[in-house]
Amino acid sequence: LQFIKNHPPSLLLRGKMLLAEKKNVPALASLKPAAEANPLPEYEWALAEAYRANDQIAEAEKVEANLTRKGVADDPRTLALFLATRRKETALALKLAQAELENRRDVFTHDAFAWAALAAGRVAEARAHAKSALAEGTVDARLFLHAGVIAAAAGGSEEAARYFQKATALQQMLLPSERDELYQTTKSLARDSNSPEGNSDRKESSDFKSKKQ
Repeated sequence: LQFIKNHPPSLLLRGKMLLAEKKNVPALASLKPAAEANPLPEYEWALAEAYRANDQIAEAEKVEANLTRKGVADDPRTLALFLATRRKETALALKLAQAELENRRDVFTHDAFAWAALAAGRVAEARAHAKSALAEGTVDARLFLHAGVIAAAAGGSEEAARYFQKATALQQMLLPSERDELYQTTKSLARDSNSPEGNSDRKESSDFKSKKQ
């Protein structure tokens, strides 16, 4: 930012790190101009999260409505991730992720399909694509978070715990709702592991859909 004033990717990154530090107002000061310069789903999602973190719900909903309206054309993969994270329009999220997977079979597209498949209740497909997303050893907080939630939904508590540990080490790169997902699912996993039933009482994918964002 010292070399290129108001550089959108740098503003986005700074805004996300400020959100991780719960500095919501300074985060908004970075994310608003970033989204204005690059009105793409990745930027608008982060801006909406900042508004929500700052209890500006109406502003967040306005940004999210624009993201949803334009995302199909602008960035369908990120829109699929957003919808799956919000547990909204899961059929559309899966359709978008499937179309993206036919065009580019990289790790992030496998992850998007896995996340959308889980939101749609297709746990076996989600798990298979989550493994593909991690096959190249990419170190990414969102990939680890999604893999952990999917493993937990499939009953793989030990596998989920390993992924959650990796996601926690990089949690500053997650959006607030994703960090909440990480915290809530990790807490639930620990509670289930300590229950008298042990590992037999596992939450299925239907529980995933009902969690509060």
